[in-house]
Amino acid sequence: MQEKLLFKILKRVEKPGRYTGGEPGTIIKKFSPDKTRVVLVYPDLYDVGMSYFGFQIIYHILNKSDDIIAERAYAPWIDFEKELRKKRLYLFSLETRTPIRDFDIVGFNLSYELTYTNILNLLELSGISIFSEHRRDDEPIIVAGGAGAFNPEPLASFIDIFFIGDAEESVVDFIKTIGKLKRQQVKRKDIFRELVSKYSNLYIPALYKLSREDDQGYMVPIPIAEDVPEKIKASKTPTLKPFYYPESPILPIVEISQDRLTFEVMRGCTRGCRFCMAGFIYRPVRERSHRDIMNQVTKVYENTGHGEISLLSLSSSDYTGLHPLIQELYPLLVQKKLSLSLPSLRLESFSDLIARALQETRKSGITFAPEAGSERLRRVVNKYFSDDEILRDVEIALSYRWRVLKLYFMIGLPSETYDDLEAIYTLLEHILKAGKGKLTLNVTISNFIPKPFTPFQWERQNPPEELQAKIDYIKPMLRKLKKVKIMTRNPYYSLLEGVISRGDRRIADIIYEAWKQGARFDSWKECFSWEKWETAFTRVGIKPSKYLEERDTNRTLPWEVIDAGISKNFLFAEREKAFKGEISRDCREGCIGCGVCNKQIKMVYDNEKKVTITKGEPPKLETKEKDEEHVYRIRFSRDKRYSFYSHFDITKLLYFALRRSGLKLSYSKGFSQKPKISFGFPLPFGCTSEAEYADIYLLEECKDIEKILNKYLPDGLKVIESVEIEKESPSVYSSVEGFIYVINFEGKVPEKVRRKLTDILSRHNFSIERTYTKKKGTKIINARKFLGDVKIEDNFIHIELRVDGGRTLRMDELLDMLNIKIEDVNIHRKEVLFLSNR
Repeated sequence: MQEKLLFKILKRVEKPGRYTGGEPGTIIKKFSPDKTRVVLVYPDLYDVGMSYFGFQIIYHILNKSDDIIAERAYAPWIDFEKELRKKRLYLFSLETRTPIRDFDIVGFNLSYELTYTNILNLLELSGISIFSEHRRDDEPIIVAGGAGAFNPEPLASFIDIFFIGDAEESVVDFIKTIGKLKRQQVKRKDIFRELVSKYSNLYIPALYKLSREDDQGYMVPIPIAEDVPEKIKASKTPTLKPFYYPESPILPIVEISQDRLTFEVMRGCTRGCRFCMAGFIYRPVRERSHRDIMNQVTKVYENTGHGEISLLSLSSSDYTGLHPLIQELYPLLVQKKLSLSLPSLRLESFSDLIARALQETRKSGITFAPEAGSERLRRVVNKYFSDDEILRDVEIALSYRWRVLKLYFMIGLPSETYDDLEAIYTLLEHILKAGKGKLTLNVTISNFIPKPFTPFQWERQNPPEELQAKIDYIKPMLRKLKKVKIMTRNPYYSLLEGVISRGDRRIADIIYEAWKQGARFDSWKECFSWEKWETAFTRVGIKPSKYLEERDTNRTLPWEVIDAGISKNFLFAEREKAFKGEISRDCREGCIGCGVCNKQIKMVYDNEKKVTITKGEPPKLETKEKDEEHVYRIRFSRDKRYSFYSHFDITKLLYFALRRSGLKLSYSKGFSQKPKISFGFPLPFGCTSEAEYADIYLLEECKDIEKILNKYLPDGLKVIESVEIEKESPSVYSSVEGFIYVINFEGKVPEKVRRKLTDILSRHNFSIERTYTKKKGTKIINARKFLGDVKIEDNFIHIELRVDGGRTLRMDELLDMLNIKIEDVNIHRKEVLFLSNR
């Protein structure tokens, strides 16, 4: 793509840093015709996709191969999509801005059903045929994997190959095989045949036909030939090797939904919650060695400087190496002021060590997931703890001075009654009473959706009107409780999620029709439109209620072409136990016969055995007297690539560089401790600069700050000079009295701009209306007082903007005054003018 055109577009869209690439950790390889090119596409915004850790694993595993070039792309937001269509441009990869259609393979991640219309949109924006059967031999092979691939049928019309299960062991060979066959110009249908003979975990819809037992049944796929497998076996990685995990992960520059370093501690869960698809399809539990994790944390921190760490698993509390890991992590957390989060932490695993580790850094809320208010209904879903145990855990949280608790409940569960809904109120009332007025409860109430490969896969799903009635029943009740915040979910989201997750091939027609109606970003409140989906159901002639019905246990289900490793008899037996209120034990305590484990795959514990958890004290750390603080004022530049990032984004990059530098940093106090930096006025959006300033606080003298920081800053950001200033000096922000900007035009400065500027300068007062985004108001200001010396040359304007009372003229206001569109000019901050008494 032409850089010039792209930069013009980026000046017109929200958060343009989503589309620029070049983040730290990005891998850019030189094109070679003998290498296989694959683009990994996450069908949601960059902000969401960059939070998904599995994407990083696959990206780095593929790029470790010399024979593969792996790049990334994400769904463009509405504004950027509009620009692409307007300019008739194809969607491109972030690394090299190569059109998606030019890759050998396009790989989609299926993590959520409400992103499926985005997949169709991404294919069209890339110039790729939407339907698999229409694709030519010269088009990319479209592959999809992830949890959603365990029921591939709703997307089977659009995806060429579904990669089922864990990817670590076979994905490199799989990608290389496709690339080799494409370079040999093998036809698509022959590529499919070759692949299915070599890999047992690939579902290729073109090799199956559809069958239906009768008018009441669902479409199920059956092989078209004897050499095509009836069942596709999900691949499972036996052990989680250190090689799989990146030591220099990609660091997003723009703010994303989960901005932290993620470290997988184990995969799988043995709790057996009967509604949880992930808990079944990712069995068995495979734990990583806590020493491997510690080594990875140390290396990743050294390579990134990121200050937030998260230990990832479906249930962090069940990781047998948790306490030894925290014991080893503790010194790093304290000395480097790192923040630790432990999602899915159960309070029964709490100890002085874990509490101290969390308190020494950033203390977030503790999460409880009772799922049901009554003990009876918790037994139905296999959540085996009583109200008394929950209240005991609340007391533990209070003893460690936690004041915010998050609680998750579900409504619409099998066998649920209104007594169970009232039990949610009663339980919360008891928790607040135990909290003695000290607790705030954030309560999320989600809607039960029966999912494939769970004991509840046959159950009826409550339609929207029933779910809404339950929400309307419980919400007013909970609002009577003080210090309780409630969040519920739109029942129509759940309707769609349920229809798609248990859908057959006919749902592909619904997805396609909804996309034609304009559906996209359906998981985003501002974009979701039930009316578009309702129109799609009507036009295709399918009632969504059919897919919410209870399923006949004797019929074949659409997703049974996939073998997830879980015995169907086991799931059925679990269903029977649920309605008897019987608990199934954790399979760590003994095999319960789910069918997953065999000679090739079995449960793996830290250090290959289950270790005893000891609730140890944190290690004692030496305390030193605080060193004298030194303040250095640095001047740095930003090139065009970094003109599209916010002030917050650039701040983050400086934090990373400082943490990596090894300099003795002075840290801020309070909840979230960060290196002490004081910044000047933010650079206006879309501007380059050679005059950015910041004050950095160190606990040592340093003469080589420029050299040290430039080693760790990305290309495009560069420290030009530094000077030590007195600690009592005014801040860099309060020291500024003005700026010198250069506004460059592609041709001569337009005559109307010259006349307008001359007119403004001839006045003492030029009033404009200032809009305040955060305060959501307006105010009339005199813009003339902010304008200093101005010089108009042939193709640029040299202009001084003054600071008055800590305020200045915004660049967008200046451009509006002069009737200049930001995409028609390049703006550069040449100089910052400081007060004489700086």
